[in-house]
Amino acid sequence: MCFDKSTKLHFRQVEDSARIKFGTSRDNDPAHNIRSGHLKLQGETLAMFFQSSIDYIIDVIIQHRWDHGIDAVFLVGGFAASDWLFKRVRAIALDRNIEVSRPASQSNKAVADGAASFYVDHFVSTRVSKFHYGVGCSVLYDPREAGHRARQDRKYINLAGDEKIPDAFTIILPKDSVVNEEKEFYRSLHQLGEKIVSLGSISVKIYRYRGTWNRLKWMDQDPDNLEVMCTVQADTSVASAALLPLQRRTDGQTYYELQYKLILLFGLTEFKAQICWEENGVEKRSPARVIYETK
Repeated sequence: MCFDKSTKLHFRQVEDSARIKFGTSRDNDPAHNIRSGHLKLQGETLAMFFQSSIDYIIDVIIQHRWDHGIDAVFLVGGFAASDWLFKRVRAIALDRNIEVSRPASQSNKAVADGAASFYVDHFVSTRVSKFHYGVGCSVLYDPREAGHRARQDRKYINLAGDEKIPDAFTIILPKDSVVNEEKEFYRSLHQLGEKIVSLGSISVKIYRYRGTWNRLKWMDQDPDNLEVMCTVQADTSVASAALLPLQRRTDGQTYYELQYKLILLFGLTEFKAQICWEENGVEKRSPARVIYETK
């Protein structure tokens, strides 16, 4: 309680130390910096107490920067009154060209009032995507396609013995799509591996396209307007456990193929991802981790 009402608010720099009152004046333990019922903590130790909250706030700011293109943030609530937290969050955000401010006073009830307003009013039920969102992938080489012939120097043979062209772009969420809380957007993908253990996890970069092409097909067509929004990572050890070896067409070597759907949910408050696969004809799902770019 003493830390929450006093130390948390007054701590400003790592050079400072603080005395936190607890117990009575008879409580002494010099080995642990406790004298007369006061615990003395150095600034470096105090700063560690704030770090997980600072990291979480920065992650949320970056997420909303990618989702909504924000360039300004207000910190509200009781923790916003902490000078150290505000100073650190503001410095890190400014490195990413995001301005951070906080009300001069009366901010303690803002979080509770905002949460109540959201659930009582819930006046926004849908929104419209401003950009194309998708993933990079490889496609079967087709010499009849001009785009394939122009990139035939990148052609390679995959584990299945197929001729493939890398760096194709496939859209998952098209620009101007209506998005609500429950609507799912997905793309069927697959991953090959020489050994089943190599398919125990997946990592897929999600790109956002800001340019003017209506149907961007290749990632090198407008690279200045194509940027990584986040990386989706998932444990697929369960999905791959029952895979059977397949035979390579050309030389009979075996390989494994994991087929799955990458599901994206562009909800009102945060972006979420899942993976989906079939096991004995039954659809299985698993949550995925979303890691945002920090640069």
